[in-house]
Amino acid sequence: SGSREIDQDITIDSVTYTAGARLDTREGSNQLGVTYRWAFHAAERTQAGIGIGLGATFFRTRFQGEGTISDGSGSASGDFTYEKDLTGPSLSLGAFGRWRVAQDWYLEGDLRGLYVPVDNITVTIADISAAARWFPFEHFGFELGYGYSLQRVEVEQKADPLIDIGFSGDLRFSTQNVRIGAIW
Repeated sequence: SGSREIDQDITIDSVTYTAGARLDTREGSNQLGVTYRWAFHAAERTQAGIGIGLGATFFRTRFQGEGTISDGSGSASGDFTYEKDLTGPSLSLGAFGRWRVAQDWYLEGDLRGLYVPVDNITVTIADISAAARWFPFEHFGFELGYGYSLQRVEVEQKADPLIDIGFSGDLRFSTQNVRIGAIW
């Protein structure tokens, strides 16, 4: 969230927020993802292979402020609110490793990424995660892990784009997570 005095025009969809407006923003996101791993090396104490991550990020954005709004057919001054939801699919490819460091202890890590330029949209994704697993029982254990994800979407403004998502600009965000869980 944040507040700012605007000194240049901003266009979102077909709505233009004119210079001099006060703008309050609130943005949020939720993520959903799964990872499939295939080990091309599997020994008693080590595993290494490739990982494919698939997911979606659900963005919520709200702009609220005071200023002049113009939608092409006219303009008005006063308060405004603009809300937009966007779902961004995510795909990443990379490698993983798992190591048995003691009788009941394992360490593992993932490193995945993706770079896709399509017409007016360029997507860059980087995911990294690490975890420690402890199995005090034969089929039941616990995990403590950390993950970091960096995602960037650049949308170039074009007159006739192949994919029109309703806005142009540069959207960058990163997320971090700490996870504690049980494993069966």
